[in-house]
Amino acid sequence: MKILLSVEPRFAEAMFSGAKKWEFRTRGFRVKPEKVYIYCTSPVRKVVGFFKVEKVLLGPSEKIWEICGRESGITRDEFVDRFRNRYVYAMKIAEAKRFSYPVKLSLLGIHAPPRSFVYIRNAFLLRVLEAKNFLVQKIQNIFGGDGHSFTT
Repeated sequence: MKILLSVEPRFAEAMFSGAKKWEFRTRGFRVKPEKVYIYCTSPVRKVVGFFKVEKVLLGPSEKIWEICGRESGITRDEFVDRFRNRYVYAMKIAEAKRFSYPVKLSLLGIHAPPRSFVYIRNAFLLRVLEAKNFLVQKIQNIFGGDGHSFTT
């Protein structure tokens, strides 16, 4: 199952840098997500990348903080403000990848950002972006530079 998740810009950056290894939600999933596409909220307002989900935990906020807090990418106060006395889903982030070319939601046929997350049924364009991102990274590894321009 693939989902599109709304994430604040600072948290998206922390995911890509590896500082944030857990993402939290209070709304549950029908099936454990395999891949999460990251919609970066205002001012970016684009799908900027994705991550694979290693595992999902569910529990009271206090217990989830005990398990995930050190790798959460947020302060304890922020966590308590958002999740106090609630059950929390915690997704372990594995392999967060940034797209070389972020994409607007309208190109995916989505007209409004998800409040928390939405399920994605047809992810063809997102798979194309993943492949393009992979190729750009390989070109960078081989030739150096940004992978977008070449000089002769």
